[in-house]
Amino acid sequence: MDNMGEIGISCFDVDGRINEYQPGGGGLATVVTNSPTAKAAFVTDEKFLFALAINGDPRAYAWCSQDERTVWTPTSLNSAGDLPINEVGLLMCGAKIKGGALLWTTTGLYFNEFVGRPDIYGSERAGNNCGIIGRNAKVVFGSSAYWMGKKKFFSFRGYTQTLECDIEDYVFGNINEDYAHKVWAHHRPQFSEVWFAYPHGSATECSHAAIFNYEKGYWN
Repeated sequence: MDNMGEIGISCFDVDGRINEYQPGGGGLATVVTNSPTAKAAFVTDEKFLFALAINGDPRAYAWCSQDERTVWTPTSLNSAGDLPINEVGLLMCGAKIKGGALLWTTTGLYFNEFVGRPDIYGSERAGNNCGIIGRNAKVVFGSSAYWMGKKKFFSFRGYTQTLECDIEDYVFGNINEDYAHKVWAHHRPQFSEVWFAYPHGSATECSHAAIFNYEKGYWN
């Protein structure tokens, strides 16, 4: 889920629909007109709605024309666009970050920098062997991002690095891999902490959390 101004945006990876909800309008959310199907969607600071793994292609993504969520076909008169990724990994999720957008795959990370016309966004690989474990296993704030991979934790602050973690054997040795797609992360800025909730042992829902204090560099 995200928002485009006052418009609520959501994407359900099972049916692929990108929905919008207008507050005060009443009724249910409706599909964004002309939007592609997708596995994930988010909105950048520049007011572009991104759609990932579009129309059944797990390695293609697109963005609407700036602040025009119903315009998706690129022309010389708008700023809509689309790009592929060139790797074996599959697009999982994305998020806005200062200066552009981050796109996670099952194997790596891409940074899309906002460059304006004519290209609008330029894409570059920002990390290898750092794929995300689930679509909601990330936290982004300011120019920093933290996420949970399949066997390691990672961060991005202009570049990708592995987080040293003294509890990773316990976490990854006990996570229920069949339900690892349910992992979700959230930020607690008042404590300088990022929490990664995950299903432990035989749990089918998130039951435990790995907690990283990014100010002091320790784990709980």
